[in-house]
Amino acid sequence: MVRASLLLLAFCSWAAAIPAPQPVTEELLARWDIPVERYLSLSAPEKDSMRSVLSVNEGARLRRLELIERLRPGDWRDFVTPKGFLTPEGLVIVAAGEAPAAGFERQDGQEMSAEDLSRAQAMLGQVFDGAPGPVSKGASAGAELELDAHVRNGTLASFTLTDPNKKLSFEAGQIGIDGRTPLIVPSPYLNLVKSWESGPDGWIDYRAKGQIGYVEMRARFFADGTGSGAAQLLGAAESLGLDADTASSLREQLSYNDGEQTQGLIISSLLAQVSRAYNLYGPVDIAAAATSLTKMMHLVPNQAFDQSLGLRARLPGDELFVGLFGGVTENISPVGNRLYQDMASDELKGGFNQENAPHWTASLWGRLPAFDATDFSVSAGRRYNRDTTVSQAELSLMTDVAQTPLALRVRESREKGDGIEFDRHKQSLQLEAQLTPQVRGFVSGERESFLYGNAEVDSKALYAGITIDLDGRRRGGGRAGVTIEQKLASEYK
Repeated sequence: MVRASLLLLAFCSWAAAIPAPQPVTEELLARWDIPVERYLSLSAPEKDSMRSVLSVNEGARLRRLELIERLRPGDWRDFVTPKGFLTPEGLVIVAAGEAPAAGFERQDGQEMSAEDLSRAQAMLGQVFDGAPGPVSKGASAGAELELDAHVRNGTLASFTLTDPNKKLSFEAGQIGIDGRTPLIVPSPYLNLVKSWESGPDGWIDYRAKGQIGYVEMRARFFADGTGSGAAQLLGAAESLGLDADTASSLREQLSYNDGEQTQGLIISSLLAQVSRAYNLYGPVDIAAAATSLTKMMHLVPNQAFDQSLGLRARLPGDELFVGLFGGVTENISPVGNRLYQDMASDELKGGFNQENAPHWTASLWGRLPAFDATDFSVSAGRRYNRDTTVSQAELSLMTDVAQTPLALRVRESREKGDGIEFDRHKQSLQLEAQLTPQVRGFVSGERESFLYGNAEVDSKALYAGITIDLDGRRRGGGRAGVTIEQKLASEYK
């Protein structure tokens, strides 16, 4: 999958000088075992990151080819694989010619084994460009662990430890620390995730992800105090002659406990997906995917299925594509979508409940015509739920300004159901800049308005932050990253 390929390619990110990003071609992707379909499915920022890493890797590969050709001008091609990489023997030759102090000889005088060659290849990556080669299966797990921390508003929001080889991650943190809503107070959680995915050469693409977590949810039902408005109204009514007994009875009925409530929740899910793409005719490809998602929150299970079909066509020009995707999602549950209303009226009944939600999305993406270093994608779609209709659109733009990669993403969605008096509108805008190879800065703004019956919420927030990649592989450790995010302004009413 793309993430595994990115992790492999990211081994070369410690090169002393980062070359200018080069065009991503099908030949380049094939050399690094990255399917074209996977690359095209990435977002604009992810494409930019992959393009930068590929440029570093290509520079390292070409430097090694130059060295082997200079050291063995007569038979240097014998030490190059069909894909253009040095064989382990070629790496040893280069090491002996350029880095004799590295000591690529066995002290017992015996020929180097496959394990020795693998170790030499890893050492050469650090000698020439800081890029470790393939890691042997016997490598210690501790050196492969990845650590990511997210700090929000001066508080540790999450802490994630990942083993990319086993595709296993553990996360701990707390929700509700951003202060966007007074209904949720900081609540700790734990989450364990395990992933499986197909390799680049499989006849079918598949992925699966299972997770189980626990959250100590701390929240309140109301955001406007403990009925102070009703108390003021009753006080005015008493001053106008309302008798004390009636006022006391009304005060008891109109008051409520708005203290913080705590509820422990166990949340688990299992996602499984299979897909396959074929060339239909000329520049037109067709793809099909089937997805299953099983969720369990507290004691309520839920099962969803989705079947989707997509058409993609390559347009005239450089890396320009148009796609149309559609399908249907089925949701199955032992209870309906009026769970709380039925519980309040003592009419809760179990059984088989199914909802079907057809959906479609149209997309246009690729290299912006007349701009060599600008990629874009634009998409719009709609999903038809039983009681609501969801419309959504997204625009992303990735370019270089003064040799600084920039990415802009704009999203908007609206879910509306006139029959249930429901209207939810979400908007977001994010601007990212790759300040250095290890530091990325971003500014984001979000707005969400929510109307359900006579309940209305309007929330706005503006954030800024940086993400720092603290890659320790060059020193024999693992990768680490930290994201520091600060809320600049917010409003909730």
